[in-house]
Amino acid sequence: MIDRMNLSEFTEYAAEHIREYMPDSYHNAAVTIDRVLKAGDEVYTGLSLQREGETQYPRVYLEGSFHDYLTGKDLELVMKDLADEYCQARGMGHLAERAKAILADRENAIQHLSFRLVNQERNRQGLENRPCRRMGDLALIYSIELGSSGRLPVDNKLAKTFDLDEDALFEAAFRHSPELCPVEILTMGEALGFPGVSEDMLVISNTEHADGASAILYPGVAENIRDRLGGDFYVLPSSVHEIIAVLKQPEKLESLTAMVKDVNRTIVNSRDILSDHVYEYNDKGLAIAREDPSREHAKPARSHGFALE
Repeated sequence: MIDRMNLSEFTEYAAEHIREYMPDSYHNAAVTIDRVLKAGDEVYTGLSLQREGETQYPRVYLEGSFHDYLTGKDLELVMKDLADEYCQARGMGHLAERAKAILADRENAIQHLSFRLVNQERNRQGLENRPCRRMGDLALIYSIELGSSGRLPVDNKLAKTFDLDEDALFEAAFRHSPELCPVEILTMGEALGFPGVSEDMLVISNTEHADGASAILYPGVAENIRDRLGGDFYVLPSSVHEIIAVLKQPEKLESLTAMVKDVNRTIVNSRDILSDHVYEYNDKGLAIAREDPSREHAKPARSHGFALE
């Protein structure tokens, strides 16, 4: 059996040799390795190359390359792919310019505000520096949409720069998210490529199918689902990218909760887990589903059709 480097050793190797696989203009670039806190409170290993005179340069993360190496891919090919990835990231520099242009005008920046849902506990450290709205075990966080699948997180500093408290961020994101990241509602059959089946299960996401679970909170979406399913419904948190809505049947709550937990443990990438809880939507709004059907719901957040717990 071939001995393999661990992540620390692989990182040192990549930092030492990456310039050999880059274009000539990078042969004297300064290589930086840093640790970056990402969604889900996961820490990733970033690699950057700074050429003389550059003030902006991309970062790529080594975990994917390390996985390829561990699973048997030739180290030479791993390094070539890493260099290609960096060059592609370098070509995405237009996003930085777009961010600068959007942020230059406060009203323009506000019109690019969107929100998305994440799990509170899995993002505990990241949430310390970000305005958020807590809902059950979920948190609603805010971003500036840049287009081309790029977004700029709204942290406390940026919110203060634009003099926006959390209520103002929510109101703007609630208004603009549906246009920036349009909702998509499919039957389970349509989502799986079998139209006409599983019409009692609806899959809710956005048209990009990325961070689309928050689309359930868009204006009118929950009401649309209630009409289609015929009443109050459960929300199964499939992942941060989508949720599944089914008609509320209290006798099935225990089995649905067990199913959600099992899927989170066996299928969903850990960084994409939204919640182990089934949620429900009724006249009071959206909240964690409880075994006791007579429980009191929290007061809805303003008049937007969902409740905070």
